[in-house]
Amino acid sequence: MGANVCEWVDSGSGGFKVTAGHSWWYGKEPMHRTHRALKPSKTAVSYIGFRCAKNI
Repeated sequence: MGANVCEWVDSGSGGFKVTAGHSWWYGKEPMHRTHRALKPSKTAVSYIGFRCAKNI
């Protein structure tokens, strides 16, 4: 699922939220699950989302 979407991972502070990984939008360089970025908390774009997961 890498490079599908950036994931919201933290509420951040000061009007920003933290995303993990990256999406197809940014090219191959930042596509790693450990990559973090700050985005304005009201950002709504097609390349930031969440993943549904289940612990087995």
